[in-house]
Amino acid sequence: MKSLADLLPIAVEVFFGEYSKAARVQSCSLAARAASGEHGLDYNIWKILLADGGPESQFERTEIFIRLITGISYGFKGWLSSQDSSLLAAAPAQELLLLDDLCEIRDWRKQWLASGGRFYGSRMVALKTDLVWHKLSAFGLPWPPFEVGSEAYLENVLYPEALRIGLLKGRLTVNQEACAFDPELFKKGLTSSLERWEASRALLSGPN
Repeated sequence: MKSLADLLPIAVEVFFGEYSKAARVQSCSLAARAASGEHGLDYNIWKILLADGGPESQFERTEIFIRLITGISYGFKGWLSSQDSSLLAAAPAQELLLLDDLCEIRDWRKQWLASGGRFYGSRMVALKTDLVWHKLSAFGLPWPPFEVGSEAYLENVLYPEALRIGLLKGRLTVNQEACAFDPELFKKGLTSSLERWEASRALLSGPN
């Protein structure tokens, strides 16, 4: 992925496919501005643009869309900067952390193991160049957010700590340049992730 433009039209289609073409085009433009920090997160403007005569229930979806696109954009910028060789030498690894397990749709510890991750004590830590980050993400992207609505985040693990816990011994890594952005994988993963989020919202709201 070279820029937000690679995935933005796909995300808009998945989230707002039932809306008019004009509304989808407007959302693409505004999402790019919001993610770049030009516009901020003005939910009211987004709701007006994307509602397009749609039901009030779509407003929450619009908000989660804004957070997702903005999060992916900032995550991409952070990931790019972290690939600098000097930064990788200083902080070769990162740890997956959860703000609140109860607010997460997925069981990240179970998902971590399923993605090939290894626990160091109770910590979910891997090299930044480990393929586990691609597999962990619903979208096939090695940075958060890894799931619609998720607040799981990453924290750097410095070289001395990575060495101390034995992380630097025998771990296979992947050249990030070889992991090209896969539009079909992103669309499929985003669709499934959005369905999980909607199902979780339905459970929380209970029967009508």
